[in-house]
Amino acid sequence: MVSDTAKRQYDELQAEYLPGESDRGPERELIGEVGSSRQFRIYVDCYLHGLNSRVHRLPIEEAAAYVRKRNRVGKAVLKFAPSLWKRLFK
Repeated sequence: MVSDTAKRQYDELQAEYLPGESDRGPERELIGEVGSSRQFRIYVDCYLHGLNSRVHRLPIEEAAAYVRKRNRVGKAVLKFAPSLWKRLFK
């Protein structure tokens, strides 16, 4: 069973990607087992644009914040570009 928190964190991550960026989906790593109950840590392998375009393996709880920080300039350009186009060619 996946926690609601992990689902929310994954949804937040999806909203932070620039066009063409993605991940393979959540992956899990067993970190503890008590009786029949298991506890997993959830990771994502993020494929991001830019100079450092390697795969970033991040814990789900840190992934959205990292991608948001890394993509802040790209998102600003994407928001600004349509308004610039309208100003120049209207």
